[in-house]
Amino acid sequence: MSPISAAHRRFTSAEDWHSAIAPHFAGSRYTRRAQSFSLWGRLERLGDTLLLDNCVAASGLGPTNDTYGLSIDPLETSSCFILLQRDGRAFVKQADQATELRAGEWAIFDASLPTSFLIPDASRTIGLAVPHRYGERWSRIQIGGMRLARSPESRVALAMIVEALGFVEWPSSRVQASMEILLMDAVEASLAADANERSALMLVAAKIEQVRQAIEVQLSNPNLSPDDIGRSVGLSRRSLYRLFRQINQTPMGLVQEARLARAARLLQHRPEGASITSVSYSVGFVDPTHFSRLFRARYGQSPRQWTLTASRNAAAR
Repeated sequence: MSPISAAHRRFTSAEDWHSAIAPHFAGSRYTRRAQSFSLWGRLERLGDTLLLDNCVAASGLGPTNDTYGLSIDPLETSSCFILLQRDGRAFVKQADQATELRAGEWAIFDASLPTSFLIPDASRTIGLAVPHRYGERWSRIQIGGMRLARSPESRVALAMIVEALGFVEWPSSRVQASMEILLMDAVEASLAADANERSALMLVAAKIEQVRQAIEVQLSNPNLSPDDIGRSVGLSRRSLYRLFRQINQTPMGLVQEARLARAARLLQHRPEGASITSVSYSVGFVDPTHFSRLFRARYGQSPRQWTLTASRNAAAR
């Protein structure tokens, strides 16, 4: 991806600025300005992390913070984004939750939510859209974001980024990769596991267990879908997938695991005359051949071999 310019480019029109960044942010919309607009912007990549630096001289929005200048839809290429407030203030809104960042603060936000931004006059905000392979390692990010601690690691990483943005030449790809790793390590170090976080993790675990139980009840339904599961536990489809991202799993992946586990138990105690095909149907598989393939991949034996092994073990006892 080419940068906006070799270094910071000045924009005196909100339309021109939005045209420059819009291709990189899904469904982005900007507020038309009635007053003077002046902004220096730089768009770069730090490895696979998208970096946008906005230095706002005049937002054109007036002195109040009730009008947000930019809104974006959920980002497909990022699971979260980070904002570093270098100067002035910034306001971020997700659902009805508004967050204010002051100079020197930084925070991490869930990129699967529609978000609105306001950067007032005389403010500088650096935003980083984090690729999925990093963001999925971290625990649930609440609506409205989570402030990050200013750890020694974060100070080093952020100072490096700010220094790099001060030069016309952008670092080489090899140096970018190292900087990206350092930054993500700094984020991880700044997400201290305090009591609130542990409590949040316990709530996630409890909700996942509730989902498991709902799946067990409906396991024989071959048409079981994420929407069905979500309705059973009072979650929308989007909320359900957000929940599962925290355990690096998908709803239907968990359904498949549960079906195979129940099939394995049934095959160990298969009644005389019950076929493997009937067992596969009873746990929700519609294709016995596909079931056998998945079963072998999971347990290292075909369903028939699994049954014979169970019979021999029972006879030996």
